[in-house]
Amino acid sequence: MTAPSLCLFIIRVINKIAVPRGGHWSVVLDDGSQVWLNCESTLKFPHCFDRGRRVVELEGEAYFRIAKDEGRPFIVQTRDYDIEVTGTEFNVNSYSPNSTSTTLVEGGVKIELDGAANILTPGCRAVMTGNGIMVEEVEVDWYSTGTATSSSTAKHRSIR
Repeated sequence: MTAPSLCLFIIRVINKIAVPRGGHWSVVLDDGSQVWLNCESTLKFPHCFDRGRRVVELEGEAYFRIAKDEGRPFIVQTRDYDIEVTGTEFNVNSYSPNSTSTTLVEGGVKIELDGAANILTPGCRAVMTGNGIMVEEVEVDWYSTGTATSSSTAKHRSIR
């Protein structure tokens, strides 16, 4: 006679927030990370993050303040590229295909596209172009305070 087997079923619950035109929304994720969503944006995220990595999907625009966790990178998946962080503040604009931009306010992020990676430093923005990703320096006060205007400088570099 054999012993009965014990089967554990893990149900992975995925939440979805869809912000309508003219709206704004904020959410605190399972790990303590904070996300502020702009109008006409959608965020998909698990109820509980996996042990290995924390992954969310974004369409539209959101500002992220990521809880530090060196053992579990935080990954934002957009239509164009993935953004990997361990603890930082940044803005992602991904309303349209092939036009995603990521602006780093604090910390560091890695942008990955077609096997190529670029590390952003604070005050830089990565912009999707027809030829890959262009990186430019910008004034980040607008992203962190919602005031002032963002003015980019002429310093650019590209990756593909």
